[in-house]
Amino acid sequence: MKRIFSVIFLCLSLSVTANEIDTWSSPPDTISTTGIDSSNPHIAMDAAGNAVALWLENNVVVSKTKLLNMAWSSPTTLSAAGASEPQLVVDPAGNATAIWVESGVVKTATKLFNLAWGSATTLSGAGSSTPQLAVDTAGDVVAVWLTSGGVQSKTQLFGMSWSGSADVLSASASAAPQVNIGPNGTVVAVWHALNGVTSIFNVTAATKTISGSWSASSIVSDPSINSVYPQVAVDQNGNADAIWFTYNLSGTVYSNVVLQSAYRPAVGSWATPVNVSQAGKRNPADLVAKVNFSDAGNVIAIWTNSNDGETFRIDSAQTDLNLNWTGTEPIITNLYAYTVDLALNSIGDAFAVYMAYDSSSSSIVINAVESHVGGFAAGFWGSPVTISLGTENGFPKIGAVIVGGTNCYAAAAWINNDGSNNIIQSSFGNGIAVVPPSNLAVVQQSTNFGVFTEYYNVLSWTASTDPNLNSYIIYRNGQIVTFIDATTMPLQFIDNNRVQNGPVVYGVSAIDSADTESAIITVNFP
Repeated sequence: MKRIFSVIFLCLSLSVTANEIDTWSSPPDTISTTGIDSSNPHIAMDAAGNAVALWLENNVVVSKTKLLNMAWSSPTTLSAAGASEPQLVVDPAGNATAIWVESGVVKTATKLFNLAWGSATTLSGAGSSTPQLAVDTAGDVVAVWLTSGGVQSKTQLFGMSWSGSADVLSASASAAPQVNIGPNGTVVAVWHALNGVTSIFNVTAATKTISGSWSASSIVSDPSINSVYPQVAVDQNGNADAIWFTYNLSGTVYSNVVLQSAYRPAVGSWATPVNVSQAGKRNPADLVAKVNFSDAGNVIAIWTNSNDGETFRIDSAQTDLNLNWTGTEPIITNLYAYTVDLALNSIGDAFAVYMAYDSSSSSIVINAVESHVGGFAAGFWGSPVTISLGTENGFPKIGAVIVGGTNCYAAAAWINNDGSNNIIQSSFGNGIAVVPPSNLAVVQQSTNFGVFTEYYNVLSWTASTDPNLNSYIIYRNGQIVTFIDATTMPLQFIDNNRVQNGPVVYGVSAIDSADTESAIITVNFP
């Protein structure tokens, strides 16, 4: 029992978790061309830990590839001059798709794993901007963008050409489109649009299956409150969660800037929005928000805001398995914490990178920080690790993956000023995750006491093989029930006073000597 209390006290008092990524490569690799101004870095990883990076060099889209534990490839030029707003997605098999705007037209290119980039394909007409991409586990891709203020979209099923005429999701007065695809092929697009009746910005959404047609759009946010810059995530069952900023505006003064969220079940409509954050006072156009689902079904959000309109704050929050937000956790308050990016791996490890001012060295640095979605340390963030060198760094992106169940990898890219030019730098992190237990099983038994019958569920599992194993955590319906010492034999837990054949989801995870948690394995009863 003393061990249980010490672990819980450590988490609650220090608000830290141990890092899955033990080491970041240093010095960072400079991946852009020396002597040429570069910007807009993006980086993504496939399921095997290979990475693709994309950026602009003098307004030309350039890309490199890095196979796991290998050097970066030679650069490939994807666009002509006049390019902007590049975006990148990579599917689990390593197939990459890039999108950008070139002289007012949206273009795209595809690179199959370990092959060269294909030639560019034009998706839109003139007057287009703000392209965004999403990819599913099968390699299908959906693009959205703006043309003359309306949201348009095309789909490319894996191995096929892009769909013909663009789908029109909104006619005009729209901005900031985003799109996401769940592993089951559910596609959700969101954007904000000016309500012509009330002159208020509303967050609007449309959905489709990957090979189907878009639904009619519907307003997701409160129509009476200005709501802008949405983000959306879709889980493996087709459930969706959207986040956005609401605000009040008096002249040029922004107030009551709040991150809100709404949930949409796979079958059903959007729920009433709820507040996620504290109120701030910064133009939402200056802020950043990211949202994602863990494989277990929790939602995590991370965002920037400002209490005083000058200094920035990075906060995060996540939901329990009932999709209730469990409270805001701060990451940093800093003068130059302008932006943050988020990546999750399949066992629920969350990785964030952000820019911040380091007063001890008078430098703007890139920090990486870790958390876990779900579990006993859910929401708490570990101590930041500075992964950049030099004094002027900014605008990082990150990707993360776990290979073989325990090998954690992350890749980050950002802008660095070398004294003459802005260049793109990259660092890779690696570490070993705690090995989870296996073969979790549950059976219900009963004892007849004459005056009543007690039903109890007996959980059993195969021990984790982690060399630093300390204990196990037992979960019932996503909530911690107890901790069990790793030396306990037999490895089982008896859950007393259950309902006969009552449905329940159990989980068991392993904890190592550094209080780092493994993935949670689950079993349903009955």
